[in-house]
This record gives sequence, structure tokens and C-alpha cells, in this order.
Amino acid sequence: MPRWYYNLAVSGCSYTQGEFSHVDDEYQITHRGLSCYLECNNYQTINVGQNGLSNRNAVKNLTHLKDMNVMHWLLVKTDPIRDLLINQLHAIDDNIDQEQYTMWLSWWEQHHDWDQLANDYDTWLASEIDKNFSGQDFWVVGGLCSLNPEPYEALGIKVLWPSWIDQFTVEACDSQWDDVEWLVKTLTKQDKNQTVKVMDAVMKKNSARHQHEWFARDGQHPDRNGHQLLYDEVVKRIFEVNE
Repeated sequence: MPRWYYNLAVSGCSYTQGEFSHVDDEYQITHRGLSCYLECNNYQTINVGQNGLSNRNAVKNLTHLKDMNVMHWLLVKTDPIRDLLINQLHAIDDNIDQEQYTMWLSWWEQHHDWDQLANDYDTWLASEIDKNFSGQDFWVVGGLCSLNPEPYEALGIKVLWPSWIDQFTVEACDSQWDDVEWLVKTLTKQDKNQTVKVMDAVMKKNSARHQHEWFARDGQHPDRNGHQLLYDEVVKRIFEVNE
């Protein structure tokens, strides 16, 4: 083993950043969550997650670490819709290919089935991971949005949990979508009945987040208890089983 190495590299949106709270009228991180627990237990960790990051750019951030000695990789999945928000993509990557963006938008507009759209997105994201990390010990976990394990596992990508949120809510309530209102305004060809179904699922997820004590600090992000749960699973599944 190299003299210096990282046990784990993590990427994703604000769900990777830790616990958020309102303190003296300011919105700030009050606990670094998973990263804090890992580092406090002597696991060398590098976290390249960012607030508002799309899945595409979360993977891209990890590719910048490929020259480092990283033993395990973890992607915390966020809302697929962020890969369609051109302004957000520009904020992270000024060199975004306009032709590629147009292709993505056209691809999404061809879908009339929300479930198929979500599954096709997971298939695409799994292929992006495999293209860059084939042969690596790469893990994914559903964060802000859940995931379909099948396309990841088919490529040898390991699934920590399809949904982090569902691990500590009373009943399964997560959704593969979050900002559906924006998507409904943009993609007019979606079946209205299915759209209502998806909106109901997102509202159920948001309601569960606002009511659960582990989201109480801001109603949107897991607090330090939720991150402790994730840390325990990382140690159990990623480190102990695979070392």
C-alpha cells in the first residue's frame, strides 16, 4: 500500500457537506457530517462535493482525483433535474458543450413515462461512472433522490443504499425526483396523470423530511444523526467488508 492514500473519496451535492442550521439569521454548516466522523476515526477522506452540484459534475469532480491513491469511491446521488439546469451547469463548468446540452434536453423530451425516464437516467449515470472508474471500488447511495440499483450493479458499481432518506423514515417515501415543478414547466409532453403521481411522491418525501427530527435543523438536509447512520454503513460495508 502507498505511504499516503485516501480511504474514501466522496462527491455529491450539499448532502455530502453535513448538517445545515439557521444560526443568528445565517444559514450555515454546523457539523461536517460524514467527513467529520470519518476523519475523527482516522479514515483518510477527501470530499469534493459542492452545494447544488449535479450528478454529472459530481462524477467529474471525482475524476480529478484519479491520480491520487484512493481506495474507495462514493457518489451521493442528487436530483437528475440538475443535469438539465444550464445555468447551474455553467456555474460549475464554464466549458459545458451547448450541443451536448441540446442533445440531453431532446433525449429527455422524448420520454412520456416518468418511471422509464428515471430508470434511463440511472442507466446513463451508471455508464458515466463505469466509463471513468471501471475496475475501481465505486459505490453509490441515493441522497436527495433515490436510485434504481439494477443498472449500477450490472456494471459492478456497488449500491450502499438505494435511498439514504428511507433508512430513517417510518415508511419508504423517497423519490427519484425532487424539483419536479421545474421539469413539468420544461417538458410539456409528459403524461399529466403520471406527473401528478410523481408530484405526490415528491410532496410525500418533502413532508417526511420536514417532520423527521433528523431533518429538523433546516427541514432539507440530514443532520449529524443522519450522517452518523451513513458513516456506520460506510464502515460496515465499504471498509470492513472490502479491506
